[in-house]
Amino acid sequence: MDISPEQITLARPVTPKVHEANVLDWLKNTQARFDLITGLDSVERFHKPEVLPFVDACFLARKPRGKLVLQTPNAGSLWGGGRGQRYGDFTYELRFNSNSLIRLLKLAGFEYIELRETRPVTWGYSYRSSIRYIMWQPIRMILKLWNSAETGGAGNGVFTRNFLISATEHRILKQD
Repeated sequence: MDISPEQITLARPVTPKVHEANVLDWLKNTQARFDLITGLDSVERFHKPEVLPFVDACFLARKPRGKLVLQTPNAGSLWGGGRGQRYGDFTYELRFNSNSLIRLLKLAGFEYIELRETRPVTWGYSYRSSIRYIMWQPIRMILKLWNSAETGGAGNGVFTRNFLISATEHRILKQD
């Protein structure tokens, strides 16, 4: 789903099931339909009055136990206020840190929320990725120590420029 005809043209060779539409309008007419809704690099492009209706619509469009996964730039990272994130993309309207997005999701009714960094991929993907992963580990430890020295705690452990957040209304157990 995308509002941009250019993005739809790029997506069609990958999947025929792509729709050009305003996601807010489309989700309003969709209830209890999806097991998973993903919004990769999208929530930061909404205007402030659109964000809560978007998250509310995602909540309603999921099937029971369905999950919402969002990826967005991390306003809480060292690079969150820099030119690269704030001004690097003209389409960015908002910035979120993990706390602000957690609060937004809870307002919509989501209860079980998990955060993840978008750190370098782990072992086995490629030699270069493995080197990046190894380099990231001490940097991450320094950032945790820095945060602990400044605030008295390690924080939520999300230090990357972007982060993923997933949310459901009920805890999903392995036996379910």
